[in-house]
Amino acid sequence: MSETVFYPDNYRRYFIESFENRSLRNPSYSMRAFARDLGLGTSTLSEILQGKYGLSKSKVEIVVKALQLSEKQGEHFLDLVVRDHSRSLKERDEASQRVQERIKGSMQTMTLDSFRTISEWYHLALLELLILPEFKNETGWMARKLNIPEITVHEALERMERLGMIERKGKKILPTDDFSAIGNETPSELIRKFHRQVLEKAIVALDEQTVSERESSSTIFAISKADLPKAKKKLVQFRREFATLLSKSPDKDDVYCLGIQFFSLLKKEH
Repeated sequence: MSETVFYPDNYRRYFIESFENRSLRNPSYSMRAFARDLGLGTSTLSEILQGKYGLSKSKVEIVVKALQLSEKQGEHFLDLVVRDHSRSLKERDEASQRVQERIKGSMQTMTLDSFRTISEWYHLALLELLILPEFKNETGWMARKLNIPEITVHEALERMERLGMIERKGKKILPTDDFSAIGNETPSELIRKFHRQVLEKAIVALDEQTVSERESSSTIFAISKADLPKAKKKLVQFRREFATLLSKSPDKDDVYCLGIQFFSLLKKEH
């Protein structure tokens, strides 16, 4: 059986994903703070992300621990570094072979691009941002609007273009409404990751947005478990009708997220 772990083809992606996740939990988290937490100089980290600087094997162990990679991901990270920077041709070839074997064995139905697009919230937000009249085709502007790092915007746009979700026409970026490249076989861990991120964004909104800008409410009541299928169907229908109604406005000037949580509060006996 194939592993559910998805292995990148470039070790710099580990840095970018870690920085994105930390920025999500703390919007004020900076690249300088990230470099400090990794035990690297800010300029060194910048050169690594630009592909101008590699890592020694001794530094890899420190970085792997700081990035909190699993044992398997740590081995993959080391092989990627060796493949790209070892002075030994034999070591580079052997590492390259192990990298390709992992990637081939773990991604049979989805590409890494599809994996990231499904599991990271900002891809869908970027698609909606594109259709606002005030949209500016500047990664810095998009990063400020979504409160994410500029490098994240750059990576996301390239990823969505490769998947055919957006297209560039001159100075414009347009959504294509073509999501077939992502596919339908979505692992459940991706869905859970996406929902965790949305919930974290909702928690931040509680502190940073006024009551007039958001709606947060809860209702607790007893139900029959037999009614769950009917309840879920009603919620899906409402969500679609709600989004369709508000999306018809010709004067769009913001991007909102509707999240509905419906779950049991009782501890399950196993």
